[in-house]
This record gives sequence, structure tokens and C-alpha cells, in this order.
Amino acid sequence: MVKRRTKREGTKIPCDSKVNYFLFYHTARLAHNKMKWRNRKHAANSH
Repeated sequence: MVKRRTKREGTKIPCDSKVNYFLFYHTARLAHNKMKWRNRKHAANSH
């Protein structure tokens, strides 16, 4: 699925923005996981 996207936009998008997008996606996922863990902890404490 990634290959199809890169073929179409690879020409206009430089490698730098690709790296930035990857970093943004990665950090967003990490933050989401952290929030999940926090919520789980709170739920365990309340029960």
C-alpha cells in the first residue's frame, strides 16, 4: 500500500518530508499508546 502512494507522489515529495511524516506518525502512535496505558491504569485503580 505504501509503494502505490510513493510512486504517485514520490516526484513532488522530497525525502525530507517523507522522514518528517514518518516521525510524526511514529510519535503520534507512541502518544496514543501512552494514553491507552494511562487509561488502563486508571481503570484498574478505580475498580
